Amino acid sequence: MMKVDEKALNSAYRLNPGGRNKIKHEPNFTGASISMGTLDDAVASLVPKHLRVLKKLGSNSGEIQNIIINSIGTGLVAPIFIKYNCFSKTDEDTRTYSAWRQPVSAVLAVLTQCGLTAPFYKIFDNWANKGVWGEKLNKTLFMDDYYITKMKKRENPTATKAQIEQMVEAFKKEQKAELIKNLRESSTVKYKFADGTTKNISDKEYRNLLVETLDNLFKHDKALEKDIETTIQKRKIRSNYYRNNNQEAKAILEELSTQIANAKSVGQIDGYIAGKINSLRGKNNANEMIAILGDIQKRAHRNGGDKADSFKNIKRALQDNVKKMLGHVEIYSRVNSEAEVARRVEESVRADILEVQASKDFFDGLKKTVTEKTTVAEIQQMIDAKKKLLRIENSSLNRDFAEEVAKQLIDRTKAHMKCYKQIVGVFVSLAILPFTCTLLNWVYPRFMDVFFPNLSSKKHDNESSKLISQAPKKAEVA
Repeated sequence: MMKVDEKALNSAYRLNPGGRNKIKHEPNFTGASISMGTLDDAVASLVPKHLRVLKKLGSNSGEIQNIIINSIGTGLVAPIFIKYNCFSKTDEDTRTYSAWRQPVSAVLAVLTQCGLTAPFYKIFDNWANKGVWGEKLNKTLFMDDYYITKMKKRENPTATKAQIEQMVEAFKKEQKAELIKNLRESSTVKYKFADGTTKNISDKEYRNLLVETLDNLFKHDKALEKDIETTIQKRKIRSNYYRNNNQEAKAILEELSTQIANAKSVGQIDGYIAGKINSLRGKNNANEMIAILGDIQKRAHRNGGDKADSFKNIKRALQDNVKKMLGHVEIYSRVNSEAEVARRVEESVRADILEVQASKDFFDGLKKTVTEKTTVAEIQQMIDAKKKLLRIENSSLNRDFAEEVAKQLIDRTKAHMKCYKQIVGVFVSLAILPFTCTLLNWVYPRFMDVFFPNLSSKKHDNESSKLISQAPKKAEVA
C-alpha cells in the first residue's frame, strides 16, 4: 500500500495559498446552520402537491412516463385548439369530429404502447438483476427489492409477508456489506453473471468510478460552501435567541436530549417534538424554538425512519446535534450584546467557509491524481489525514469513502439502465406505431357512431347520399 505522509498529501492536493492550519475560534454553529437535507425538506414542503407529482414523474422519467405525459397533452389540450381554431375554414361539426379523435388516440397510445413497453422494461430489469448484461448494466450486487422478494418467496414458499420483508432487508444488508468490503480490502467490484462466473471491474471503469465519486464529494462541499454563505442571517437570529432566552432554551433542549436517549423509535421522538411544538404555539418568543424543534424533527425522518438498522445512527446523530445546540446556549449566555453576537457569527461563518474551501480543494486536487492502481484504502487514508487538519463537520471529509464509491456505482448503473431503457422504449414505440395507427382508424369511426352519431362520418355520408338522391336531375331541370 502507498505510504501516505504530509509530503505526499501536499503533492496530491493544494490548500489555500500558503497552506493553513486548524483555525481556533468559537465552535462551529451547527445548531443554527441549515443542512442541505433540511433545506431540501423545507423547500419541498412549500411546493404545491400537483407540482410535487410532476417533479416525481420527472425524477423517474422514462419512455412510459413520456407516453403518459404526451397522451395527456394529446387528449386534453389538443382538442381545445382543434375545436376552437379561429383560422380553420372547416365547419364546426368537422372541427368537433377531428377534436374527439385526439382523446381516443391518446387512450389507445397508452393501452398499446405502455402495454407492450412495460413488459420489455420488466424483462430488461430481470436480466440486469440476473447478470445477463455486461458490467455497466449489472445489478447482481444491489438487486431490486421486487426481484429479491420474488427470489425469497421462491426459496421460502411457506414464509409470511413479514418474514419475507425481513429476509429482503437482511439480504440487501449482506449485499451492501459485501460490496463495501471488496472496495475496502480489494479495491475492486466483483460482478456476478447469470452463467455463474464472476469478473472484476475493468481498470478503466474502476478509475472512472473513483474520479466520479471524488467529483461528487467536491460538488457536495461546493454546495455546502454556498449554503453556509446564505444562512448567516438565520444564524444571527438563532444566536440572539439563545442569548435572550437562555434558560428556556436550555430547559427545552435538555428535556429533548433525555427524550431522545430513552426513545425506542423515530415515532416516539416525533410524537414528543410535535407535542412540544403545539404547547409552544402562541407564546412570546417561541417561534425560533419551534423552528429549532422542526429542524430536529426533519432530521429524524431524513435517513430511514423506523428501520431497525438505521435508528441507532439516527438517534446518535440527533443526540450529537442537541448536545452542540446546548453548547451554543452556554456560549451565548455569556455574550452581552447583539453586536457581539453578530461579530461571533460572522467570524464563525468565515472560518467555516475557509475550511469547506480547503476540503473542496482537497477533493478537486485528489481526483486529478487517481490512477487505475490507486486503492480505496489509500484514498481513505489521505482523507483521514486531511480531516485531522480541519474541524468542519458537515464536509465530505466525514463521509466513508468506500460507502460513497458503492453509492456512486449504484447511481451510475441506474443511470445506464435508464438510458438503455429509453432507447429500447423508442424502438418498441416505433415498431408498434403502424399497429396503433391501424387500430385507431378502425376504432374511431365506430366510437363516434356509438357515442356521437350526429358527428360521425357515417352519419354525414348517409345525409349526403340522401341530399344527392333528392336533388333535381339534369333532365328535370332542362
